[in-house]
Parts: sequence; structure tokens; C-alpha cells
Amino acid sequence: MTERDFSQKLEVRKIFWAMGASTRLNVKLGSLAAPKTSKGRAASDEWTDLDVLAVQYSPLANTTYAIADCKTTKARAAERVFWVRGVADLFGATTVYMARESDLAPNARQLALRLNVAALDPADRVRLLEHSGTAALPIAGDFFAADRQVRIESILSGAPVALEKLDRYRRAFYWVFPRYRNLTQLPAYLEEASRLFNVADRWAHLVLLDLAWLYLVTVCHTIDQITRLQLAALATSLRQTVVGGEQEMREKQVLAEKLRLVMNSVAADSRESIPDVPLLPAYFEDLVDLVSRAAARRFVLTDSLRAIEFTATETVAAGGAAWKQAFPQANVHAAKLASDVVRFLVRAARLNPAFVTRFDDAIEGRGLLPRTTSEDAQRPVERDPDPGPKDRGKAEARTAPERPKSKTDSFRLFGDTSQD
Repeated sequence: MTERDFSQKLEVRKIFWAMGASTRLNVKLGSLAAPKTSKGRAASDEWTDLDVLAVQYSPLANTTYAIADCKTTKARAAERVFWVRGVADLFGATTVYMARESDLAPNARQLALRLNVAALDPADRVRLLEHSGTAALPIAGDFFAADRQVRIESILSGAPVALEKLDRYRRAFYWVFPRYRNLTQLPAYLEEASRLFNVADRWAHLVLLDLAWLYLVTVCHTIDQITRLQLAALATSLRQTVVGGEQEMREKQVLAEKLRLVMNSVAADSRESIPDVPLLPAYFEDLVDLVSRAAARRFVLTDSLRAIEFTATETVAAGGAAWKQAFPQANVHAAKLASDVVRFLVRAARLNPAFVTRFDDAIEGRGLLPRTTSEDAQRPVERDPDPGPKDRGKAEARTAPERPKSKTDSFRLFGDTSQD
């Protein structure tokens, strides 16, 4: 990537934000290599990478994507049109842009027009930003500055090597897994790496917020699916979504029964009781709560994504403006829903509850994250004592109990990360 390519990405990011979307830069796409070719561990067979991805949720249009390919070179423009069209089909993107420093050649532009790809030279980008207006842009901070992204990469470079598996998932594999599987895959990957997450480490907050952004995107797709199934029976529809359909549900019920028979035979002479093999993850009730709140606040889902993205980039990484300062007129439910997603992941992966407090403080602008070891880092991991006021209704009143360790912990029907 050249420095000019990077500038183009930031330009397009600003345009997408002006349009009201949330964004992600440098999305890698790849598959898991066969275990026999990876010398004992999974390897990434990378397909390609996407320069800028925009995500927007509308109660009418549901979850929509737009993508942009940003390059300074003029070579092989026609081939690049085919490439970006293929990536758009993989994501199901409704809008596709090609950002270039000069106009496409006539033959490439004709092809782009045929494939519904919009080519944007510098003048086009300036005009598109003008047409999009500034109402959806932050009024404080320097969110679109190049040093913000550089700062994030610098902080993340200090993460331990042991985090590599989780990094591969959030950077690449998340986008190629079946969407419903990320409901359980993401918490499973995070819990597996939970011992590495220290409240005093800034990289830990950035990774957690990145995972929260990804999880909220998954929740958006889940709401779409539940609406198609039966919205009035949300818990039942969510159960079917998590399992993956009636056929897969029956298969997993059979598998769970066989596992129980094996465990009974192994422990025939033991006095210890054999627990049931769970068909659903232990945090399923919390997940029902989260999806219920998100479904009831569909109109703020995009702003919640933007709040997480802005807080990670501008506030946590750079120590700049807070969300409430940059968007003083923003709907308060957007920040609350973003906090709910962070809280859910902290509870599901059994992280320190102080992560939620620090995120809430960052959203409100109540202080920057410490750079050195603090008392919070030494606190034992505990369940959050304040799940929310009782008057939020049933969807927010439940608090999942501490998940006990049992013999079934090694038998994961959901959230299995062994393929990585």
C-alpha cells in the first residue's frame, strides 16, 4: 500500500461516514488451509483484501454493505473492475466504488458502468463529499487523520504473540464463516484468549472494541434472520439461528446424547454426577437479552457501530475527543447499545468487568485510559454486579449466573475454534 493509497482510503472513509455509515479498513479475506498442509496448526490461505468496507443498517433495507477499491495505479483497470465486482458479490454489497487518481480509460469505464461500479477520481470524491453533507460527521476530534490509524497499528503491535489466533479470526476468518456461526465463534475465540486481556493494556481495549463492532454486525444480520423466522417468538427463532436450522438442531441433539452415553460409560465407577451436554451456549440467555434490545432499537444500530468505531480510533487509541463531544446530538440509545455489546462479550468470555466501565467512561469523555498497570488490572475477574435497572423489562432484567467448570467444557457443540 502506498501513502497515496492510504490517503484515498481515508477520503473514502470520510465519504462513507458523511453518508451515515460505519466503516472498516483493510479487510482481509481468506480460507483455512487444510490441517495437513499447515504443519500442526491452521494456516491462512489468503484470497485478497478489501480497502474500505461500509456497513449500514436500515429498518427497511436491513444490513447493507458498500465497498471501495483504492489504488493510484492505472494499470490493469479492466481486470480491477472484474475483481471489485467479485468482492462485492462475496459481501453482498449494494454499492461499489473504485477510487483512482485519474479517470478510467474509456474501455474500463464502459465495463464499470455495465457492472454497476462507480469510478471516482479526485474531483468526483470532492463533489460526492459535498453532496453527502456534514451532518453525520464529528464536530470534535480528528477522526479522519492518518495518524489515528497509524496509532492503532502501533498499539496493536504490542499485543502478545499468543493473541495470533484471535487476530486471524477477527481480521480475516470472521468474514468467510457462515454469519450465524459468528454468534458463538466470536465469544469462543475471545474466551480462549481471555487470560491475555489486562485492563491496563491499551491494546486489549482496542481488540475488545473491534470484536464488539464485529459482533454487532453479526447481531444486525441475526435480527434480519429472526424477522424472517418469527419475530414474536424471538427466543425460539434465535435458538434456531444459533444452531443453524432444524436439521442441524436434530443432528446436534443426537451428538449430545451420544456424548452423554460415552461420558456415562467412562465414569461408570465414579460417584460424580454426569452433567448434561448443553445444546446451547451458557450465555444464551444473555444473547436473547442483547438481541431483544437491538431489535427494539433498530433505528440506532448504525450509530452504535459508529460509536464503537469512533471510540476505538479517536478516544482509546489517540486520546482525542469522546463520542458525546463529537456527536452531542446523537441518540443516547446508540451509546447504550454499544455498551450492551461490550458488556455481553465481557460476560460471555469472563473478562474483567472494568472493561465495560472504561468503555462507558471513554464514550462519555470522563477520562483517558491509563497507560500503566493500575489497581483494576489486579482485581479478580468477577461478574458484573449491575446488569441494568429492573424497569428495562424482561429483556434487560436477566443476569446469567457464573458458568461453572464441568466435564462438558471440553465438548463444545458451539463456538468450536479447533479448526483454526
